[in-house]
Amino acid sequence: MLAACAGGPLSSTPDSAPPVPVSTHERACGGTVDQVDTIEYRSVDGVDPNLLSLDIHAPAAPSSCPVVVWVHGGAWQLGDKSTAATNVKAAHFVSQGYVFVSVNYRLVEESNDVRWPDFGNDAAAATAWVIDNAEDIGVDPERVALVGHSAGGHLVSILGTNPDLLAAAGSSRDDVACIVALDSVTHDLTDPPTFERDIVQAAFGDDIAVLSDGSPTLQATEHAGDGPVPDYLIVTRGRDVRLESAARLEASLLAAGASASVYDASPYTHRDVNVELGESGESNITPAVTEFLADCLG
Repeated sequence: MLAACAGGPLSSTPDSAPPVPVSTHERACGGTVDQVDTIEYRSVDGVDPNLLSLDIHAPAAPSSCPVVVWVHGGAWQLGDKSTAATNVKAAHFVSQGYVFVSVNYRLVEESNDVRWPDFGNDAAAATAWVIDNAEDIGVDPERVALVGHSAGGHLVSILGTNPDLLAAAGSSRDDVACIVALDSVTHDLTDPPTFERDIVQAAFGDDIAVLSDGSPTLQATEHAGDGPVPDYLIVTRGRDVRLESAARLEASLLAAGASASVYDASPYTHRDVNVELGESGESNITPAVTEFLADCLG
């Protein structure tokens, strides 16, 4: 779907802000955020309903709009669907002709037993809810994109590669058109970098089978023959370990027959990749992601 980007990097950071590509759906679905509705997408005994809820940011009277589902980061332990940076993204993507859905999920804490695949199942259930309720919320179920940062980047990546997650929620990975993974540290949890191992162990444990089950790179290879894989834009930056991890995920996706590309957002920091996305006049991450989604969702 994105022939100009498949299999290779997008352009490097420009010196000045180019015009942000405008979705072909802007006139039908674009505008400003007119409403934000909070929905509980699933219920689990003993779990705070807010952790199993999503916010729908939409223009007035949306109809058959493409949808961006946003999954926040925070090392699988922190974060929330509602932040100032999320509101910036919502305003940007709604102006581009999308409905924007921001998702919460269960978080790992010392005081609970939340571990993989709990938060993966939540992200899958939220995605399936959006697809199942597409007509009611004014979106096109055939034009669904998942975008996430950090741990959220991991979650959207694994939903597109491990088909069991969406299948358990009553959906399928080929219901998702495209995925944008923003600056996950590693896409292979069986071999995380030293500075990330404690975080991975807290969320996934140390069972190699569990770690493999949650690893997008490995799952892309294991399930290469299990139907279509969404188009991927893998955003990275910084240390070589991040660049190498992104390249390995790209290679596994291409081998599985998917369209995939890596974009290096350097010199941005991990935080920049999140908070700058959608900012007016921003010239690095916003044009790259916006162009990818416009091409993918058509």
